[in-house]
Amino acid sequence: MPNGPALLYDADRVWFPAWPVAAWGVVAGLAGAALLLVARRGARRSSVIVRAAGTVLAILGPAWAVVIGAGFYGEHARLRAALRARTFSTVEGIVHDRFARDGSAWLVESGRAAHWYGYAASRLAPGYHRAGPGTGGLRDGDSVRIADVDGRIARVERYPR
Repeated sequence: MPNGPALLYDADRVWFPAWPVAAWGVVAGLAGAALLLVARRGARRSSVIVRAAGTVLAILGPAWAVVIGAGFYGEHARLRAALRARTFSTVEGIVHDRFARDGSAWLVESGRAAHWYGYAASRLAPGYHRAGPGTGGLRDGDSVRIADVDGRIARVERYPR
């Protein structure tokens, strides 16, 4: 059994966690194009609603894929670039789940400094995140080393107790 750290998350090893968001935009665009095609080839007078829905989907679907997908991808790419260039802050310390009064955050106590990280239930958010106390492979009292890029976690390692 190895005594080294367990790698829980590394942004450089994750391709693009928000790909379903971009994919749904593409699917919506294709559905809109199909509706427009049906409206043109269909009956003599196509339904105004079918044309309107097709137009909206054909325009907003690809726009969603490009704008939202690119935004998520850009944030994830920034974490990967910071890891590769080694331009991150290293935070080593003890995980504490019980200090936030409203239960919205967890902290890593590193010497005399406290580094707060918010809980995030979304798997689409760039970087490592936890849905709540005891989740994400970390428990209260675990020793960790974190690669922090402007408050986002690009890599997290847990050390054995």
